[in-house]
Amino acid sequence: MFLQSDLSVGFDFGSLNISGCFSADVEALKRVCASLSQSGALSPIAVSAIRDCIVGKYVVQITRNADRVWINDLVSSYRHYINDHSGEVVSDFTSCYMESQSVNQSQLKRIYKKGYTQGHRTILEGISKFHPAAVYYQNSKEQVVVPPTESVSKITAEDINKYYMRYFESLKTRRVGIAFSGGLDSLYLVHMCLKNGIQPVLYHLNLTPNDKDASEDLLKASKSAALLKLPLNIIELNRQSVFEKVSFYIQEHINDISFSFVALREFIKEIDREGHIDVLLTGQNSDSFINFGVTRANHPIEALLLFFYKKIFPKLFYHDRIGPVSRFLLRIGYSLRRIPVTEIPRSKVEFVGGLESDFHYFPCVQATGPCDLPKYSPESADNYFRWMLCNKLTNHIGGNHSVVWSDDRTLRLNVLMPFSEGFFLQMGMQQMASMSAILEPKKILKQANMELSNTIQIANELFVDRNLSTNTRPKPVGNFTDLSDPIDKFILGLKLNN
Repeated sequence: MFLQSDLSVGFDFGSLNISGCFSADVEALKRVCASLSQSGALSPIAVSAIRDCIVGKYVVQITRNADRVWINDLVSSYRHYINDHSGEVVSDFTSCYMESQSVNQSQLKRIYKKGYTQGHRTILEGISKFHPAAVYYQNSKEQVVVPPTESVSKITAEDINKYYMRYFESLKTRRVGIAFSGGLDSLYLVHMCLKNGIQPVLYHLNLTPNDKDASEDLLKASKSAALLKLPLNIIELNRQSVFEKVSFYIQEHINDISFSFVALREFIKEIDREGHIDVLLTGQNSDSFINFGVTRANHPIEALLLFFYKKIFPKLFYHDRIGPVSRFLLRIGYSLRRIPVTEIPRSKVEFVGGLESDFHYFPCVQATGPCDLPKYSPESADNYFRWMLCNKLTNHIGGNHSVVWSDDRTLRLNVLMPFSEGFFLQMGMQQMASMSAILEPKKILKQANMELSNTIQIANELFVDRNLSTNTRPKPVGNFTDLSDPIDKFILGLKLNN
């Protein structure tokens, strides 16, 4: 049954407890627990086996005699924090305020720049957050990033449909809504709902005044909903009013605060207030898992950039050959995308940091503090994408990109991210370096969508017409991304309390 909030499984020398919003295969978990060692580090196979038994957002706590271990989901969507001195794990960051010695100034600067703290770091010295895909050992006070094991067999479009048929079957008794953009990801979620007899409620966030992208997104969502013959609920939020609510979120979410974070939280709260649904689905992280960024098909420049990113740079940077040729190629990429050049990566460490600060697939080194390198290394250049994804999880997806949707425990509504599961990540790892994925990103997901009933006409209309436009494209008024004033006021108050 989906949407369990707690589950406990006992075994001979301990217990396994899960908290969050999840579905779990209890019998499979019992078999995994029976194979666990009584102490010491868990093998990557054991960690992956535990994660394979659970779907949703969660944190697993394993107690073995006097040994305690925590495992979180792949995108750290259910935020937990660690006291670096005592080893205590808590879910409420506000409880850490009086424990910290000082504010982490480098992460404060980073909040202004990126809207989230980096890797395991928080705004407070001595307090860490869980990495995505992490295992935390309280006895050694150590976090180890353990990405999922790669699938041996090739994942096909048919496999995707079979997996998500099972996923959506568990939602049949729920009132389901979808954060709907009209793009491929949300369209696939709609059709999986319909395939399982679920009539979803569609929601679209419209920030006013609109800019060009928002206007086109609204048109695309409206057109897609009309083709699907489903009503579209447009939640309209004024940008200035969103900005004014930043101060209400800072205390609990200082490590993830940004204008987009507040806007999406207000969007979700509005849906929750209406009370029409129990579960909201979003296509978050689909792009990140497949291409590390926004995907655009049938675009020659995008294909060229992806070719550089996926075929040339990996081997160059893996072997630390950051020479004139690779820097020249980066320059070409920057020029094609009209990217303001800050600093071109000159080493593997700088490249890893640049992955987090990328612009349209091209890494840019920026002054955002030191980079977290998880304790995972590729065995060969051919295994580079697994390593690169591991670092992307640690330093980017583990920012506010996942927690913004899922981790609000004050709401009745549960938000799930179907494309943030291990299965989808494995599929992404198989696809990302293929030429078909370079020429047509997310081709396999489009194929899966086309195999569903009554989708061919809709897909054709949506993917052929890529020139959605409006006669008038009003521009947003004012700089709504500058959060320095409310953040500074909060930090000042925090320092006084300390």
